[in-house]
Amino acid sequence: MASNNRTAYHTWIENIAKFRKLDVAAVDSVGRGRVWTGRQAKANGLVDELGGLDRAIVAAKLRAKIPAESEVEIVVYPPKRSFFDLVTKGFKTEQGGSLLAMLVPDEERRALGVALSPLRLFQPGETLALMPALFLK
Repeated sequence: MASNNRTAYHTWIENIAKFRKLDVAAVDSVGRGRVWTGRQAKANGLVDELGGLDRAIVAAKLRAKIPAESEVEIVVYPPKRSFFDLVTKGFKTEQGGSLLAMLVPDEERRALGVALSPLRLFQPGETLALMPALFLK
């Protein structure tokens, strides 16, 4: 797992350096797992300008030569998943690994799997038949 994280980090740093036209060592020196505010990121050369989603859409349209008045569809990637989907599909990552395996120790993961195993019986949107409840005193 550690080597996968190391490889992902180095790939990420190399891509930032390539697209920002910066030296890999320079990007790594401001990275190192730190989180920057927008202003700090701008001061460190990691972003061009500050703004929200609306500003990002305007900039993307401009770069893609899409007329400003054109409607565009926002596609969320990766798609949002419900808690049910996360649990029943094992928190799979794009690479096929398990996010749950990366975040939760083995013994806790096994306990969580046992506790949530009944959820695997049902599918989202499926009608459930409930048996009448019988209470004895």
